[in-house]
Amino acid sequence: MLVIRFGATESRVHISPSGEIVAEPASPVFSSVWEERFPIPGGVATHEGDWVWCDNGDMLCGAAAARVGETDFESVTGRLYDALFARTRGLHLYRVWNHVPAINAVAPGREENYKRFCLGRASAFEREYPGDCERRMPAASAVGVGGDRLVIVVIAGRAKPEHFENPEQTPAYRYPQKYGPKPPSFARATRVRTRCGEWAFVSGTAAIKGSDSLHAGDFDAQSRVTAENLFIMRRAIGALSPSTVLLRTYLKPASGRVSVDARALAGGPCEPVLVSADICRSELLLECELTLRTPLSSTP
Repeated sequence: MLVIRFGATESRVHISPSGEIVAEPASPVFSSVWEERFPIPGGVATHEGDWVWCDNGDMLCGAAAARVGETDFESVTGRLYDALFARTRGLHLYRVWNHVPAINAVAPGREENYKRFCLGRASAFEREYPGDCERRMPAASAVGVGGDRLVIVVIAGRAKPEHFENPEQTPAYRYPQKYGPKPPSFARATRVRTRCGEWAFVSGTAAIKGSDSLHAGDFDAQSRVTAENLFIMRRAIGALSPSTVLLRTYLKPASGRVSVDARALAGGPCEPVLVSADICRSELLLECELTLRTPLSSTP
């Protein structure tokens, strides 16, 4: 079992007494639900350096937390991703969550922390998959987190997934250079059928068309565009009748909002978690992501 739990005062990753991998990013929550549980059964959780891993022979989940500073953002990111790739070699990545300290901060003489994170991540992808990065990129998100620890959570497995793009958005891995020395390394969505069931992961989604942010400062307009993009991705993924729909919404603290219309954003009933977090672009006020799961008993 993988658990992502919000509301901690300091980010950490650990193994619970019952053997669950628990990632706790230091992000306040606004909702009555403060954690998401990913029912990946079996396996024994073990520590390996910065990472905690659990492998059941079909799916692998892992989580890491490491301190980053003004001078080593790229190198710490690269180190964590190098270890991730070493452990998942021969597998396929399905979903990665990244919680980046002071994501919009700019140290003197340096790029914004998010751009430095993207550089470290992209460089690790290039080392692992030279000439073949884009095809390997899974659904992912990157948002701000309190404290000084970079938190990365991953789900991978042996079944080959299918990755999807939004026809109304530029693929993130092809963003123009104005968004940083290396573009973000992720697909807009990933769908996979495993022995543990069928999963679909929609990446962190915001009010972006093409590669441009829309409606700066207008929360309601950004919410509408975000809902449109989520609907486009659910349609792109294709027919799926999930028993569980998890909606995670990140609300920028400066937006002044503490609630959203979760049903409108998810396109129907869902289990919503509302998290306070800065977004990767400072002009964006919210970002949403979806996880859809159909358990093994409901798959053909």
